[in-house]
This record gives sequence, structure tokens and C-alpha cells, in this order.
Amino acid sequence: MPDERLRQQLATVEFPLTDERRADIRRALNAYVDSMKSAGWLPERVIVDLKRISAAAGIHGSALPTFATRASRSDLLMDLVAWSVERYYRDVKPDS
Repeated sequence: MPDERLRQQLATVEFPLTDERRADIRRALNAYVDSMKSAGWLPERVIVDLKRISAAAGIHGSALPTFATRASRSDLLMDLVAWSVERYYRDVKPDS
């Protein structure tokens, strides 16, 4: 299941992340978002559940994120949320 694959990817994360590892996490996230969107989940629900999965894996946000290094758990959570929104809306075309 996509949520279990994502859970496993996040539970075994080690920093600093390699490009290959980031790509693996993003692929797992994409499969998760696609699955939840297909099930009719709204983007808000996807993000809330993503944050729950992330927290269970020890990936938490920070009140003071660092933008310089992008190498912490908080930074990864910011990326996960951004990638989720990007993936959810990838096929949506603006009205002309």
C-alpha cells in the first residue's frame, strides 16, 4: 500500500539525504498522493494524514525552519508538504 511504503521510507531516513534517497522518498510520496486523490480525498486531508505519517516516523516541523541547509527533519517535512500539493494539482489546468 502506498501509505505503508511512504511510512517505511520516512522511518528509515538518515541525514544528510542523498539525491537518490530524496528521489525514493518523493516516488513513495507521489504514489501515496495519487492513491489518496483517487480515493476522493481532498488535498487538506492528504496533508493532514501526511503530517500524521511523518510525525509517527519522527519527522516534525520546526517553528524556525532553516532555509540555508535543507538538511533537517523539519526541512524534509516542508518539502513533503510542497511536493504533495504539487503532485495533487499536477493535472489541474487553470480556466482560460
